Amino acid sequence: MTALLESDRPRFEKCDLELGRFEAEGPLLVLAGGWSPLFDVLAGERRIEGGSLRVGGENAEGLAGAGRVGLLRADARFPPTWLGREVLRESARLLGQSKRDAMEQATHVAAALGLGELLEKRLSSLGAGQRRALGVAAAALGEPVALVLEEPFGALEPSEQAFVAAVLRRLVPMRSLIVSVAELAGGAERDDFIATATEILLLGQRGLAARGLRSELLGRAATYRVALLEPAAPLLSRLVNAGYEARAVPGNETALVVVDTKGEGTDPLFAAALAAGSPIIELRPLAPLGAEQR
Repeated sequence: MTALLESDRPRFEKCDLELGRFEAEGPLLVLAGGWSPLFDVLAGERRIEGGSLRVGGENAEGLAGAGRVGLLRADARFPPTWLGREVLRESARLLGQSKRDAMEQATHVAAALGLGELLEKRLSSLGAGQRRALGVAAAALGEPVALVLEEPFGALEPSEQAFVAAVLRRLVPMRSLIVSVAELAGGAERDDFIATATEILLLGQRGLAARGLRSELLGRAATYRVALLEPAAPLLSRLVNAGYEARAVPGNETALVVVDTKGEGTDPLFAAALAAGSPIIELRPLAPLGAEQR
């Protein structure tokens, strides 16, 4: 079986990122951390100066421009006056399809992803999640070996994350997906989706730091930054009693730094927050996870 993402010590142009050697399978691969150099390579905006990086068995350089991967960048923008159907039709035309074929595929993909009602609406009238979903649909056009989506949940509200997650779940049976997230822990809707990943690859400061399922990676984290809706003071003593080290974040009464010195994992942390009536809105690992793979 061809690996969805294969790295053999690639050297990125004007970048110190070191990925080493690995092969990662699909159909859903999640990249956590600062993976923008990979997206630059796929977009033809950065070169590989040594080694190799392959997506779906093909050299990653410029794959998006060749129509071999469906790429959605985090900063992708479409004309706000366009209708949804124009976004998809013109994206298909860029792949070399005739106007008729482009409209037929646009309609088919929109229906398959549950976006048919957006075809006759202007982008300026849509929510951020709906616009992002249309961008995902545009990336799914043609016959790409994989879809590669840069932070599709970025800057979205929970309800918008839920909308995009539903679209991505419909895509998984249709296409192999590589999806990036800035951090391993985030909103509940986003986290529920990435928990279904075949594998998560987590970047550290120098390169690949860990790989595995989301539950495994979070369970191995040593230090977390915890953000709450309410003041954090009532939670401190409960966390200490549960076996953690915890301290307040100076100048922020709704945040804590929690150290899991005994390897308790996150379940007792969430139980303590529930008992204290202190809802956790963000749980972010701070310490490097695992050893770098060379």
